[in-house]
Amino acid sequence: MTGQSNETLEAQELSARPEIRELVMASNEFQRWKDDLPTLDIDGERFFLPWGDVPMDSDQIVYHWARSHGLLDGTQSSDDRSPVGSPGRRPPMQ
Repeated sequence: MTGQSNETLEAQELSARPEIRELVMASNEFQRWKDDLPTLDIDGERFFLPWGDVPMDSDQIVYHWARSHGLLDGTQSSDDRSPVGSPGRRPPMQ
């Protein structure tokens, strides 16, 4: 099919808003959290397991971090699931 992207919706959103990715990637808190996540390598690609059983690629964890910190449309996520290694809902990044 032409015009169909293999990118996740999260990757598409971050491509449209690169400042969000840059802000999250510059966060030491995000880097520590990401480094503590369990990982799974499939066909040479690394996936993260923030909720234990839901593999996410790096774009997806950046997007979900940004959403949970209120960086997307200025709202914080109502998702009550806390990723492994996170103390529940986190305060906004500084």
